[in-house]
Amino acid sequence: MRLICGIVQLDGAPADATTLARMIAALSAPGLKAQVQQRVDGPAGLAVLDFSRATVSATLPTGPDGSWLAADLRPDQPSSCLNDASAFTAAFTGLERWGLDLPDRLHGDFALAAWDPRQRRLRCARDIMGVRPLCYVYRPGKLFAFASLPRGLHASGVVAPRLDLVALGRRYVQAGLRESTTVFEEISWLPAGHSLEVTKEALRVHRAWRPEPGQVGTWRGSAEEAAATLRTLVEEAVSCRLPAAGPVAAHLSGGLDSSAVVVLAARRLREARRKLHTFSQLARPESKVRDEREYVEAVLAQEPDIEWSPAYQPTPDETGVSDPDLPLGGPGSWSAALICAEAAAAGCEVLLSGAGGDEGATYNGAGLYAAVLRSGCLRPLPRELRAIARREGKSLLRVAVGRLLFPFLPDWTEHLLPSKFGQSDPVQGREAALSFLRPPFAEQVRQSLPAQFEWKNRPKDRVQMLTESYLVTRADNWSILGARHGIAFRYPLADRRILDFTQSLPLNRLVDGGFARQPYRNAMAGILPESIRWRTSKFLPFPDVFSNLALEASAFRVRLELVRRSPAAREMFDLDAIGAELGSVLSAARALEFAEAVARRG
Repeated sequence: MRLICGIVQLDGAPADATTLARMIAALSAPGLKAQVQQRVDGPAGLAVLDFSRATVSATLPTGPDGSWLAADLRPDQPSSCLNDASAFTAAFTGLERWGLDLPDRLHGDFALAAWDPRQRRLRCARDIMGVRPLCYVYRPGKLFAFASLPRGLHASGVVAPRLDLVALGRRYVQAGLRESTTVFEEISWLPAGHSLEVTKEALRVHRAWRPEPGQVGTWRGSAEEAAATLRTLVEEAVSCRLPAAGPVAAHLSGGLDSSAVVVLAARRLREARRKLHTFSQLARPESKVRDEREYVEAVLAQEPDIEWSPAYQPTPDETGVSDPDLPLGGPGSWSAALICAEAAAAGCEVLLSGAGGDEGATYNGAGLYAAVLRSGCLRPLPRELRAIARREGKSLLRVAVGRLLFPFLPDWTEHLLPSKFGQSDPVQGREAALSFLRPPFAEQVRQSLPAQFEWKNRPKDRVQMLTESYLVTRADNWSILGARHGIAFRYPLADRRILDFTQSLPLNRLVDGGFARQPYRNAMAGILPESIRWRTSKFLPFPDVFSNLALEASAFRVRLELVRRSPAAREMFDLDAIGAELGSVLSAARALEFAEAVARRG
């Protein structure tokens, strides 16, 4: 894992080495030791913290034009061909050739900053899915400071660690909201797939990755060719994300995405006599709630040398210290932090995840069969509908109505047909969350929320599933949690090559044999256990969350009384409404978690 930080005095004053040292110290979590590369010269100071076992140079790399580079960089190359020198050369060459369009041309996971002392210019860039984090503070004409994590900027003394309450409210109402604002005042994320250039005159933020809807669905080939191509791409994506040495960790949910990543990683590591450690978020055995265990066990039976650990929803007593960069917390973050701790204890520096599959490799668009009909591709539909009817034991008419008619009904019918699209109404979810806020603050948050997207499998929708995805927010959160333990997250199914290919597939190639999530299912023959390859259901992580909340109702009420002492929490949240619902509704417990975050800060 690498983290980066730096400061540029736009007023021409010398950069303060002490300020940079404070940033470096803040990015080093207790118990972790980093090899530090840094340079302070004139108005600029940049640094890289390398937490890996590899030996690194003490100085920052310098390009042919005299620029210095601070980079957290993993290009999409086989590990046997990858070294720091080639990666840095690719970055310098890319900046020279493509400038601010670099994120669209350099494939891999990265956050980087390059200072050009001749032109007094800093350029920063971030990979297209935001796998590696980068945030910044900008004070026009005075200074620009950046760091992988907000704590580096807070520690610098440049900006105070104050919450942006409206931004916090947006995250509470819509957890996966993708936006450049952090939950801290004055600190912004550099958006995924973007670059920026800052000089003493101005800051320019540039959207480099711009998928073109006109290219969506243009691929031509058979179902067999699509499956073969995708299989090769997935195998390459997993392979190039494996570190050159040491054990590796991975999420294993039992679904299509993580299971394939785990199997492919396990097989490649086995060839090198290395171990894969996997972690599965399950219900506690005593809860008797059905979860993903049977599918997890199918993977473990097929690949018996995998090291496996279950992860259960932590209780409030098991959560440990709240991370200063992640005040929102919650069971998902608590569990992710515990998994990172276990992975680090096993000697792992990389954790693989199947995140990104739904938006690309295993595309899961609602109303997909109706979209195929809308596209005018009629020939495969009768065969597909008959196959679904046989599998589900339903009449062909019922399947046709459900798959082809319901998605065409107007939006006002959704409350009459709650299962129309197989998912809850996001607008209703927003209003339920807003009901736990005090009305004046709720209105502020409501007015600041972006409009909801309509996902109808159109080319622009398929592009937005990537460019407006929740994945970036999740990647930011997991980067924060991983940094506490020296763990870097990697997402093989978010590989640019996979995303480009799956975007190019026409809608009729996304269904085959009565199954959606094609051609992935066909591609994973001989990789996924058959019980997983053909499954059509999926359990949420921690399906026992409701029973756990009921057991902890009294503890939640004690926490609520502590929150009442905070003026900021009382101003933002309707604590009486939260108290009335605690123990019976999950959203009330979630509202309390956010109220506690506010109380801790203010």
